[in-house]
Amino acid sequence: MSYPEAQQSPIKWLPTAIGGIVIGFVETVFAVSLASLIFSGGLAAELPRGIGIMLVTIIVHSMLMAFLTSSSGILSSIQDSPAVVAAAAAAGITGAGLGTHSLPTVLIFIASASVLAGFVLILLARFRLGALVRYLPYPVIGGFLAGTGALMLLGGIGVMTGISVTLSTLPDLFSLDRLVLWLPGLGFGILIFWGMRTIRHILTFPAFLLAGLGSFYLVLFLSGLSIQEATHSGLLLGNMGGGINWSPVNISDLTTIDWPVLSHQAGNMLVIAIITPITLLLNISGIELAIQEDVDLNKEMRALGWVNILSGFAGGTIGFHSLGMTRLSHEMKARNRRIGIIVGLVPLLILFLGSAILAYIPIPLLGSLLVFLGLGFSYEWVVEKRQSLMLADWLVVLFIGVTIVVLGFLPGIILGLGIVVAMFLVDYSRTNIFYHELSGTEITSNVERNAHHQRELLRLGQHTSIMELQGFIFFGTASTILDKLKARLSDDTVPLRYMILDFRRVTGVDSSVAYSFMKALFQAEAKDFMLIFTHLSSQLERMFTHSGLVPNDHLKYFPNLDYALEWVEDLLIMQNQVTRTHVPSTLTLQLADRGFSKDLTKQLEPYLEVVHLEEGDVLIHEGAESDDLYFIELGQVTVTVDVADGTSVRLQTLSMGTLVGEIGFILKTQRSATVKADFTTVARRLTRDAMNLLEAENPELALAFKDLLLSVTSERLVGATHKIAALNR
Repeated sequence: MSYPEAQQSPIKWLPTAIGGIVIGFVETVFAVSLASLIFSGGLAAELPRGIGIMLVTIIVHSMLMAFLTSSSGILSSIQDSPAVVAAAAAAGITGAGLGTHSLPTVLIFIASASVLAGFVLILLARFRLGALVRYLPYPVIGGFLAGTGALMLLGGIGVMTGISVTLSTLPDLFSLDRLVLWLPGLGFGILIFWGMRTIRHILTFPAFLLAGLGSFYLVLFLSGLSIQEATHSGLLLGNMGGGINWSPVNISDLTTIDWPVLSHQAGNMLVIAIITPITLLLNISGIELAIQEDVDLNKEMRALGWVNILSGFAGGTIGFHSLGMTRLSHEMKARNRRIGIIVGLVPLLILFLGSAILAYIPIPLLGSLLVFLGLGFSYEWVVEKRQSLMLADWLVVLFIGVTIVVLGFLPGIILGLGIVVAMFLVDYSRTNIFYHELSGTEITSNVERNAHHQRELLRLGQHTSIMELQGFIFFGTASTILDKLKARLSDDTVPLRYMILDFRRVTGVDSSVAYSFMKALFQAEAKDFMLIFTHLSSQLERMFTHSGLVPNDHLKYFPNLDYALEWVEDLLIMQNQVTRTHVPSTLTLQLADRGFSKDLTKQLEPYLEVVHLEEGDVLIHEGAESDDLYFIELGQVTVTVDVADGTSVRLQTLSMGTLVGEIGFILKTQRSATVKADFTTVARRLTRDAMNLLEAENPELALAFKDLLLSVTSERLVGATHKIAALNR
């Protein structure tokens, strides 16, 4: 407690005191109803011990989390969804016919589940994995909650009648003496459900509890039944054999536990450990909205982990943050840590001093609370969510809910997860894994070649297919790649020579995908084309090579698509003997190939300087003034820019017969990139002074030269537009 809180006047303690007492009483009644759900049927005689366990859980969680929570005013208490699973486990244990061994087996299950859930919370917090629970499929969560609601509703009827609701007991439920026991409670549970959804006030729930209590005793008075007769008829809890009995599992109990039967409930114990962090996350998300404050999820899980372990050793069950009670405390202006202490004091006093009060709690009221809670879960997911969920997801919710009711929690969740995963795989296999499907005529490398080579590559590019892949590739989507490959191979008019698969946008692959690509490699060897993989991550490349996809005469790896396209273009030019025939090797022939006559070139040559470059020599410096432009007569240069990490990125490679530096020259701006020679290169340089002299001495030649610059610039613009159109197709 902080110093300012300790100095507050008694009048300021009043909201906290009233709020703590109200919430403590509500939590106590709630605990009794959950205890009645678990300790029913064959365990009904042990209800006093079950109530003690539930009250201890409230005491431990309310008081300890008052100090350990990261935000004052957050209340932690017993929870319904783990209790429903515990009730299912208790029914399975008692149904095994253990006799006196049933009780200790159930008690050790409850305690062990609390300890296990506590360790799971601590581990999630330790490795900061709390957000992982968000990845559980939404329909699975909905199906679990819908199933929990249905079991809670049926459990409420079972509490009111004293028999488990099964197909075999349904006829008994509709006998007159049974209808009197559960029908009013069912009606009142529905009334609470309607009232809570209609009357949006923080005191609505406590008011319904008091109204239900008053109505019960009014009917009891009008019917002339005494307290003893009502208790004997199963309408009141009664004195429960002398009072609430809290006694955790001791050493002597361990010798009477039926361990094989307990081991059969390991699945339910695992379900509790899984749903605890999930439900906790849902509650904390709601609390953050209610109090308009962020909560440290990992810190809360760590604290709750230790508290649940302590609760387990005390024989208690699972507890965590209560959205409803936290919101109630804030609405009652009791947002401080003291309220958790007061909430815990109420069940503590009842446990040791006032257990006789519980004897007067109506069993129909306890059952109606379970009906109300069950209706809340089931209605939300079966009715309300129908509009926001897709039909397939909604049907999964229904399937999981029904499966949980019929077969149990673990089968329901496992089957539900299987259905969701299958639906995901089917849906994902239908998504378009191809980001782009292009040919070599639609996209080229960043190497600009002379006009003759460009025309030839435009013709030969049809023999190259490029598939840019995206997303996660698994066996379902990998088969579509093979189908595309087979469809392309079936086109005999334009034989496939190069197939490029780009993995830059691929987020991951399934290990079975390598087998599909092995089939593609077999096709490449059989049909004599080259299979090329680009932009493989180191992990993906390692997986492919270990699977037998080792580069060979029909398989190549390249770091990116641009270099792969350059390599393919070079091969196409060489294989089709484009370089050996009709290739302009001098400036005169190169400009003539662009429509600039030989006579004009001869007139232009005196204004040009010859520049010789060796590998790595800089032709243009980034940031320099644009006072000249260059014709690449022989050799090759590369345009690069420096990026933030100090490396250089290739923008373009220019081979013989191309022009570089003309944009900056025309616009009179600073150089935007650096140009270096890739190997021995000869260039012709035109300076701005030479251009001015040309315009003065030979205006017609200057005009023809400007037309040439305009033609080169237009060709580049058309090429860029063509590529953009292909990429946006």
